[in-house]
Amino acid sequence: MNLCGGGGWIKGHKILSIQELVEISKQENISIIVAMANPSSVEQVLKTLEECGISDVDCYTYFALKFTIEFHINNYRINDVYRKNFNRAKTAYVEYVWNELNIMRKLNYLFSHMLYDSILIWQPGKVGSSSVFRSLTEMGTRCIHIHHLAANVNLNVRENSIWDKPQLYQKLSKGGDISSSFLHDSEKMKIISLVRDPIERSVSQYFQFFQIDGYFIYDAGYDDSDLNVYQKIANHMEQGIKIGECGSMFEWFNHEIKAALDLDVYQHNFDKERGYQIIRQNNVELLLIKTEKLNDCQKVIEEFVEAKNFKLVNDNIGNQKPYKFVYDEIKKSIQIPEHIINFYYKGNKAMDHFYTEEEKQNFIRKWTKNKIEV
Repeated sequence: MNLCGGGGWIKGHKILSIQELVEISKQENISIIVAMANPSSVEQVLKTLEECGISDVDCYTYFALKFTIEFHINNYRINDVYRKNFNRAKTAYVEYVWNELNIMRKLNYLFSHMLYDSILIWQPGKVGSSSVFRSLTEMGTRCIHIHHLAANVNLNVRENSIWDKPQLYQKLSKGGDISSSFLHDSEKMKIISLVRDPIERSVSQYFQFFQIDGYFIYDAGYDDSDLNVYQKIANHMEQGIKIGECGSMFEWFNHEIKAALDLDVYQHNFDKERGYQIIRQNNVELLLIKTEKLNDCQKVIEEFVEAKNFKLVNDNIGNQKPYKFVYDEIKKSIQIPEHIINFYYKGNKAMDHFYTEEEKQNFIRKWTKNKIEV
């Protein structure tokens, strides 16, 4: 579709003007696929269609169409050749992403670039760290961004042995002794870490793994059934609450920072109102921030890293991704199972360490406002 005017052909298909599309929509039932990756461009197309009187036509983003096909890759309607090629490519790519060589490359990169005056941005995934990293690097501040550098990664699973990528953690543990020794031997170490509402993080994390380099690698349980994305997200959360006593994100601090540095963040009083804390121990200074207070802590980061005029630049956020429209709709409509809400917001000692009672009540209202069952 050419919004600026029609004319010409592409691979045997006529290029329509917006006027021609309007006329066709009046006569036939049509569907429109918006083949753009940039969400703002997609929104502009949708706005243009609406202004032209095409507001009751089914519109799909290319991302949504591709994801739907691959989500149901084993459905009998999918072409056999496409299915075989997709499964082969996906398997090869996933193995590449999580193989041992890739992990050791990351560790070697860290060791070769870390200087005593570097900032280590070390935290669970999907808590806002990419924004901090981008903001600092754009200012010319040397920093390293990593999620896993643990010496001890044998997670304590309260029920069944369930962890979404156990092979990754087994491989990471091989480099743990090296990383722990390196951190202890450094003359000076400044670390920034973040913590986030665990349910918000789980939803964000699920969508982060929707698509990596063109492949949807999150284990969606491909089969011939009518898969429900709400249930898949709920299943992802179920995995998280079975890690340790407080859930995977909160246990990260024990199995990463505590394991490598013998620094227990839960033994230091966290300022829940201000939303941050600076812990000093031996050669380490750790700045720990709640993601929800990140914008309020820009001055704190500026002073901690000694970078004048620090300004936070948002990066790697869901509403800027190709899956923006699916992500927004899911967040509006998903209803979190009650036992997961109770697990995090009622008596979870790690949650209570970071968040006020008012914040927890706000989270409860946020995640229980919907009527759709999962």
